[in-house]
Amino acid sequence: MQSETARRHVGVPVLIKVNANWCNLLDTLASCLDAGANGVTAIDSIGPALRVDVEMGQPLLGSFAWLPGEAIRPVALRVEAEICLAYQVPVIGTGGVSRAENVVEMIMAGATVVGVHTAPLLSGLGWLERRSTSSRAGWGNAAMLT
Repeated sequence: MQSETARRHVGVPVLIKVNANWCNLLDTLASCLDAGANGVTAIDSIGPALRVDVEMGQPLLGSFAWLPGEAIRPVALRVEAEICLAYQVPVIGTGGVSRAENVVEMIMAGATVVGVHTAPLLSGLGWLERRSTSSRAGWGNAAMLT
C-alpha cells in the first residue's frame, strides 16, 4: 500500500485523501490507516457531473467534469462525520467552504482542521470574514460528533 511506502520514506505525517464516490470508503480508509496513514483529508470534488449549455446544446465544460464548491458541502460533512464516528484520527475537512460558518460546521461534524480551495480562488485571499470573539463564544461547546 502506498501509505506504508510513504511512511518509510518521509518524516512527516501521511494523510490519505478520500472521495465520497469511493465504494466501501470506511473499509478502504481502514486499510490505509493500518498501513500507516496518520490521518485523512475529506473530501475532494465529486463527480463526474454534467452541466449543459442550453443555448448551444453542448456540455458546458466540453464533457463530464468534477463538481467543487458549495454544492458539495453536505456530502463533505456526511463523509467527515462518518470518518470521525468510525476512527479517532485527524481529519482535514474540505469541500464547499465559502464562509466562516462553514468552517464551524466542518469542525462540528468532526474535522480537526478545515481546508479551503475554491473560495479563495474565486474571491481572493480576504474571502473569510473576521469574526469577533463574542460571536464564537459557544462554538467550543458545540461539537456534536467528536
